[in-house]
This record gives sequence, C-alpha cells and structure tokens, in this order.
Amino acid sequence: MGGVTVCVCSVTTYNPLRNSPQAPDREAKEQVFLLWAQRCRSSVDQRSAESRIVCRHRQTRVDPPQIAQSDILKELQSNAVASVGNYILGKTIGEGSFGKVKLGWHKLTSQQVAVKIVDKIHAPAVVREIDGWRALRHPNIAQLYEVLTTESKIYMVTEFVPGGEAFDMILRRGRMDDRSPLAKRLFRQVVEAVKYCHDKNLVHRDLKLENVMLTEDMGNVKLIDFGFTREVALPTQKQLLDTYCGSVAYAAPEMIIGKQYLGPQADIWSLGVILFTLVCGFLPFDDDSENEILVQKKIKELDYEMPEFLSDTCKDLIARILKLDPADRIALNDILHHPWFS
Repeated sequence: MGGVTVCVCSVTTYNPLRNSPQAPDREAKEQVFLLWAQRCRSSVDQRSAESRIVCRHRQTRVDPPQIAQSDILKELQSNAVASVGNYILGKTIGEGSFGKVKLGWHKLTSQQVAVKIVDKIHAPAVVREIDGWRALRHPNIAQLYEVLTTESKIYMVTEFVPGGEAFDMILRRGRMDDRSPLAKRLFRQVVEAVKYCHDKNLVHRDLKLENVMLTEDMGNVKLIDFGFTREVALPTQKQLLDTYCGSVAYAAPEMIIGKQYLGPQADIWSLGVILFTLVCGFLPFDDDSENEILVQKKIKELDYEMPEFLSDTCKDLIARILKLDPADRIALNDILHHPWFS
C-alpha cells in the first residue's frame, strides 16, 4: 500500500498518500465513572480563542456495528443510500474532533471503513490533521486511507476498528486487573503508538480512552483522532505550545493553568490518566458534583487517591507519570521498561 488518496469529482479526492482500500470504595467510584459517562465529553476546540467547549453526550453512542454481507447488499440496492466517491455511508458510529464518524464500505470490495465527515469551515484544522496522520504507519495507529471533498464537506476515509472504544469496554466490563497480561499489552501498545508519533516529531494532544480503539478480539489497540496533532521541533529544542486543547479529564496541569507547555510531556500525563482509568475503572480527577472547575482544581493540586487493590509496581508507574512538574515525568522509553510490564 502506498499513501493517502485525496479525491475531487462532484466529489473531490485529495491524495497526499495513495493508500485507499484496494478496489478490484471502588464500587462507588465506578458508579461515579458511569454517571460521568452519561454526561457530555468535553473537548476544547483549538480554533476558538475562548477555548469553546464542544460537548458530546454518551447517550448518542452507537455500539460497534456488526454488518452482515446481506445488510450491505440491501444498502447497495437502496435508492436512498448515502454515498460519497466509491463508498456507501452507513450509521453514525462516533464523534471526532470537528465532525461525526460514519461506518462505510467500499462499493466494489465491501471493505469496511470509518468515514469522518467534517464541514469545510474547519478545513484549516483538518488539513493539519491530514498532514500529521498521513505519514503515520504503525500497527497500533488506525490508518488514513483516503480524503474526499465536496463543495461543503471533507470526508476522511480511515481504517475501521470493529471492537469499539476502550472507554466503552470499561463501561461494559469494569476495570481491567492490572496484573493481567492483557492490561499490560494494551497499555504498552498505546505507549508504543505515542512514542512512534513523538519520534516523528508529532504530539497527539487528545489522548484518552475514547480515542483508543480495540480490535474485534479486544486484544490489540488502534489510536485514532489526530485533530489536535501538532508538529513540533526536535526534542532537544524543547518547543513550547500554548493551545489549550483535548479533554479536561485527561489534560495536563500546565495546560489547564494556561502556561506554555511541552507537547510530549502533556501526552505523557494523558497516558497516566489512561492507565489509571483502565485499571481502576474510574477517572483519577473526576468530581461527584460534575463541576468541571473542581476537576481542574483537583488536577492542579494532584488530588487523587491511589486504590489499594493495585499492585505496587502499577502504583509506582502511575505515580511516576502523574507528576505536576513536566520535567519530573517518566520518559516514554522508561515507561516501556518499567517493572510493571515484567
């Protein structure tokens, strides 16, 4: 496979890559986590000087669809079916930064894809997303196949990951045992995907369980949604960023207080929140009152409790990641070699 395809027709195909699918108290805290999941997820739109909050309600989530070949045939035979380029568009399966995501499949091969649909008013941000995503080739990063444009919309055709969000897995099954090989493998894969991005001088800035997708067997992860990705200078140059973006519950304290920050260190903080939530079943800095200001206060004060049921090595790794001073946070290489993975 080569690169990303970008198309222009009545649909326009823009092709940066040429890689489209081929034709031919734990219980109480877990309850709080469930309640938190019922309300809006907050992500900060980097295009707004006011740091406008865009909310997404969990009630609108659609479970990962299981599409039979007969269902595809019915859709293809329907005159009312929506399509763009060579793709049939199906149900909405999620929300990404700046747009919704629909299930799709190729008209000739029936290959399933995920199609992110964005209004062209967000074109500057989407161009940054495409530019960052198109260069990424990693087994734990969902692949961007093709970009299609019409007069009003941009369609990003990406790899479909049928297992759904890791966030939803926690809602359905509860926390993962931190001693289990599966928990260690999944988190290692997330760290490896982030390290790969950093090695290419890209920071994600919206790392959260909602952007960690699971394969059908739930045994592997794929990182998605590069809407807040930013290219940064070489690590030795320590380029500072100043855009407050991502989701509050996963945001680093230096970002919340409005300081300039180092993108890689902010990503590492978010990895700590991901690990904590994965093995505890609730967010470290969530607040019972649903008050976002209090959540920010808890983050700034590093106000969280480490559950006793966690292993000592897991506690140590979380504590080494969640440091208020970015300079004190454990490096990605050191995370991957931490005794918890042994």
